[in-house]
Amino acid sequence: MKRKRRAKKQVQLSQKKLKQMMLIIAAIIIPAFILWGVGSAIQSNKRYFIGKIGKWTITMPMWNRIKNHVYVIQEINAFNKPKLAPEAIDNLAWNRLVLLYLAQKKEHIKVKDRELAEYIASIPAFLDRNNKFSVSKYKAFLSSLGIPEKEFEETLREDLLIERLKEKVAGDITVSDKEIRQEWQNRKESFDISYKSFPFSEYISQVSVSEEEIKAYYDENKNTLIIPEKVNVEYILFPIEKLKDIKHKKKTDIESLAKELKLKIRETGYISRQDFVPEFGFNEDFYNYAFSLKEGQSSPLLETEKQAFMLRVKDIKEKHIATLKEARDRIKQTLTRKKALELAHQSAERVASASMEKTAEGWKDIQGLTANQYYLPGIGMVKPIIKYIKENCLGNKQANICGPIETNIGWVILKIKKFHPAPEPGPEDLKKIKAELKKQKQDKEFSKYLDSVLSTIRVYRKKGR
Repeated sequence: MKRKRRAKKQVQLSQKKLKQMMLIIAAIIIPAFILWGVGSAIQSNKRYFIGKIGKWTITMPMWNRIKNHVYVIQEINAFNKPKLAPEAIDNLAWNRLVLLYLAQKKEHIKVKDRELAEYIASIPAFLDRNNKFSVSKYKAFLSSLGIPEKEFEETLREDLLIERLKEKVAGDITVSDKEIRQEWQNRKESFDISYKSFPFSEYISQVSVSEEEIKAYYDENKNTLIIPEKVNVEYILFPIEKLKDIKHKKKTDIESLAKELKLKIRETGYISRQDFVPEFGFNEDFYNYAFSLKEGQSSPLLETEKQAFMLRVKDIKEKHIATLKEARDRIKQTLTRKKALELAHQSAERVASASMEKTAEGWKDIQGLTANQYYLPGIGMVKPIIKYIKENCLGNKQANICGPIETNIGWVILKIKKFHPAPEPGPEDLKKIKAELKKQKQDKEFSKYLDSVLSTIRVYRKKGR
């Protein structure tokens, strides 16, 4: 597989990660008012050029403003939740910039000054007792938090640009009355049931897989048994404070640096892009260099928020079809699960064919089971179970026991004790569901749009950004 070395000063963002993070930032582009001042905690940098999106140059003032905004949004949304790592905030800031690039450069969307003024005048925080825009209240708000008026208004303009991008891409999405009613039923219909589960995990000890079966499975499916590219990376980690004593040196290699700092050169072992390395978390620089350098090549000095590091690619295993030896454990696990599922199904069928009185042990009760529930221990994924009940058991008076029903953990049989129909929805209920379904559809359509355009643009960011 042909490998290209990325430039030391620029790293192209992963298109897949970019799309995932862009969807997150697109979903939380609420204006930040109260915590804006917290953004000042982000340290500035004297370097002017930060990176490029297409031919659009990202400057330091632009970067600081965007990152401050994302930082504040994260603070607002992180209440009682784990905070994002600094690298994740950087990625969110870049993804907001990409959305702005798409809005302005690709789709040529604009927000006029008059439209921005009307938007600001509609914000409740700036209205007086008569619900009219108060200039003095607006100025006092900005002054109290130390927010420059121009910077604040530019950020709101960007929020509107991104909203209009989503409207342009997915604004024509509609939701039918049938979809709204069906969603209401899914949320409000419920069942009181007794169930008995047959997890395949309880039957694994009864299963054996022969070498002949493993070989036969391999011969039939080997083209689907792909081992991704893997690298073994050598690295050293040291306190970031020591960087100032090292950067002035003309040439630094991993051995001399390890010797000078009295560090042991460590190895990751063979890892793929999806593997997690605890020492580096999801540090983008680490993964970009690990999977772009050739064997024996080293990275420059790199840094995270708290530590510096250097890495060298010791060995590379290219993507390939797994050998029988490499695939053996995976195949054995697959066949073991399949056989255990078959045994669980046989047990479920035997119990289902008997009367409930004869199989009284092991049954458990659930009240108010709905399709809106995602997962329940002992049952697994709820939605396919509700679907099976509606299609095969509801209204079937001859069905003493419903099932067996296959789930992600095995098999389940159940008895419907009571069905609770959905109450008649009110206008506000239907309006709320329509808005939620429309947003889900719009997000899906916007995701398709991102898939189509991300491959056509190039995003570069300076090292450390």
